[in-house]
Amino acid sequence: MSRPINIILTLFMLLSSEAIAELKVNASIDAKQILVRDSFTWKLEVEGSEEMPQIRLPDIPNVAVLSGPMQSSNYSYVNGEMTSKKTLSYTFVALEPGKVTIPAIEVFLGGSSFYTKALHFEIIGHKPASTKSGQTNPPVFISAIPSKTNIYVGEPL
Repeated sequence: MSRPINIILTLFMLLSSEAIAELKVNASIDAKQILVRDSFTWKLEVEGSEEMPQIRLPDIPNVAVLSGPMQSSNYSYVNGEMTSKKTLSYTFVALEPGKVTIPAIEVFLGGSSFYTKALHFEIIGHKPASTKSGQTNPPVFISAIPSKTNIYVGEPL
């Protein structure tokens, strides 16, 4: 009687360890160089989990949270097997030039925790347009002058 229970428990442990091994946690940003006052998106993707991940964002120098968290779920069935992907994303705005590191972030799923990889990027100031000789070009202004001053709705101009 004890032997079948041990076999069943062993099989259960092997199957549950395979389910844990299929869990993938990945963090990414959509740009490696960002201009001051531009926005960028940090995204956390978790594959193989039925629940939405929970995180605590640390203070990140030279950036501010613009919006988030935004959550999405994707389920797909391929050859009778279901896969799921949960995505959590934040939009940040770059405040000051410099090299920035988003540290490894702890991700909570159920009773377990996982860590993302640290992400590195650079915030750069505005680049002036330059010629081959290294001199900057003066700004260009364009004005549109219509051929008619009185038009009707739907009439081409």
